[in-house]
Amino acid sequence: SGINAEYGGKLAASEERLGKEIAALKESIPEKREKDVLIVSGEEELRAPSCARVCAGSTIRGNTNWVDYSTNGIYTDVDISKCGFVTVPTVTTSLEGTTSHWGTTGSSEIYDVTTSKFRIYLVAAGGRGGNANKYKWNM
Repeated sequence: SGINAEYGGKLAASEERLGKEIAALKESIPEKREKDVLIVSGEEELRAPSCARVCAGSTIRGNTNWVDYSTNGIYTDVDISKCGFVTVPTVTTSLEGTTSHWGTTGSSEIYDVTTSKFRIYLVAAGGRGGNANKYKWNM
């Protein structure tokens, strides 16, 4: 019985010390930010911040489905269905490649955006006829 009391006292002292250490640690942690993404406006009614979604990806380097269009253009449809958007998202794009993409226009102009896809048209005569994939252009 005396041994149990001795260990019980040591246990209580250890729990008290641990509680103080935890409290001190919590106080030393900077305040956690509520959200990393802040939505300040949109075309549709704003939803709860907890519903915000950021999704990133790219088409396949060297194997993007570029389609020749008009005499000096190409386009591709970009699938974003795996992002799981429930409203039409705001899309930001960039064109990447190994060469000649610096001379194109249109890589940030989005067409026909839905919750599952969008289209990009490029004025890029040098990218026609499969050159866009040879140059590894991707969105």
